[in-house]
Amino acid sequence: MHSTEGFEQLIDNSKHLVEALKYDEVKITPLQRAKLFFELRLAYNLTVKRCDDSSLAKELINLLEECEVLLES
Repeated sequence: MHSTEGFEQLIDNSKHLVEALKYDEVKITPLQRAKLFFELRLAYNLTVKRCDDSSLAKELINLLEECEVLLES
């Protein structure tokens, strides 16, 4: 069983990113956008494979998907 501490931190970071993207608090260059997409996909894949807490995994996956949608807009 893997510790959920890292996933909880990832949830907090993702919530902050969602808020920043929603309110256009950060200006993102195309290179930064590509890097964020890569990191979000990596986080998504790791969550699916390694997070044993299904409710935590679901919350995190939803946040990661929301971040991706906001980055596309």
